[in-house]
Amino acid sequence: MADHQFPGSSETINHVALAVGRKIGRYEILGVLGQGGFGITYRARDTQLSRDVAIKEYLPVALAIRQGASTVLPRSTDVADDFVWGRDRFIAEGRTLASLHEAPAIVRVFDFLEENGTAYIVMELLRGETLDSKLRRQGPLPPAEIDAILWPLLDACSTCTPPASSIATSSPPTSC
Repeated sequence: MADHQFPGSSETINHVALAVGRKIGRYEILGVLGQGGFGITYRARDTQLSRDVAIKEYLPVALAIRQGASTVLPRSTDVADDFVWGRDRFIAEGRTLASLHEAPAIVRVFDFLEENGTAYIVMELLRGETLDSKLRRQGPLPPAEIDAILWPLLDACSTCTPPASSIATSSPPTSC
């Protein structure tokens, strides 16, 4: 992703992410939490409920570009079908996550919407250190800490995965 610092400024400008202050529906962008190959996650403010949320934007770098300040478009007509297919899967992910609102260790989804040619999932903003950051800071985790992380994740995955009798042999298990 294109981040640049201008000479004499400590402010980083991200030319792909939505600008601070931009609105998506009732949500105001406050900043970028993270970026990956399939999108950008923002910290935002729900202006109706006066709470901070996380918003995941579908913007796969291999398939899409941002045009202007907010519009997301397929990179080319050659990948347009793949972009739309991925966006549909992203929306389905939002619906699935929203249906699991009481499952342990799964972030709560508050909303999902389509705007700017793409889709967004609005989630609970969780505060704390990422596992990657913790591993970089302290190195390998002791077994007790691994257990404290692993078991809730496995419980969450078991909530998401249908019973074995309902999985077709040609279908991969649902990922959480």
